[in-house]
Amino acid sequence: MLTELRNRIYNYAQEPRDVHLTRKPTQQHEQTNKTHRQFFGLTQVCRQLRSEYLPMYMAQTKVHIQCVDSLLYINTFILPTGTDPKQARGDLTVQLPGQLYESRSELSTQRDIIHVVNLCGSAPQVNVAFALGDIPLSQSRFSGRRIGRILHDLTKPEAMPELHDFIRDSVEHLECWMYTEETSSLRFRTKKGHAEKWMDAWSHCCANCPTGQESGRRMERWRGEMRLDGSMHHLNDYVHVVFIVDEEWKACLSHGC
Repeated sequence: MLTELRNRIYNYAQEPRDVHLTRKPTQQHEQTNKTHRQFFGLTQVCRQLRSEYLPMYMAQTKVHIQCVDSLLYINTFILPTGTDPKQARGDLTVQLPGQLYESRSELSTQRDIIHVVNLCGSAPQVNVAFALGDIPLSQSRFSGRRIGRILHDLTKPEAMPELHDFIRDSVEHLECWMYTEETSSLRFRTKKGHAEKWMDAWSHCCANCPTGQESGRRMERWRGEMRLDGSMHHLNDYVHVVFIVDEEWKACLSHGC
């Protein structure tokens, strides 16, 4: 069969609605009871069909996954071993979990978006959006306009190139918390050796002490460099930033390393 004819057939083989995936105890992604993937089986028929049809299927099918499943999904379907990120395709909505019942004292893999953000930086043909559960950020009462814009810009490296570079080079874990429409936070766990002393001080020192005042000035400067915008003195729709520093590196910083 001619390639042109095969491609025409592939274009007809499109899912009629969004696909919602969840991870079962087998550690494999399967469709939930709400979704039936009519045409995904075509990608499993043979190597030729998979190589020709899978990129089209991934580009045309809007998939919703839970945040905790993002790394497994990316490694299985978007960037399996040997895939050139620049050729990867996908249309992905990542569902952030609710947080009112969770403790904010510890980092959680349930809401780590570092792999999604890094995917956006390396795979320009993959379209990514964030939602709060099943609700788009624009419709959630817990999502302010500023955090919504930041999350949107994190999927577009050209919008915040400095922040993308910082995350790629210096961050190993990134969480987004939305407490109310006016208040939200980004929590960065830095890689060992990549945090500056003021970052640790900013997260722990009193704002009125000299160290806290200096770290506050450094934070304002850093926010401007990262294009996060917004002053700490404007509390409406403010996005707080928290740095979590490796304990060994924190000790090194305190001794002037």
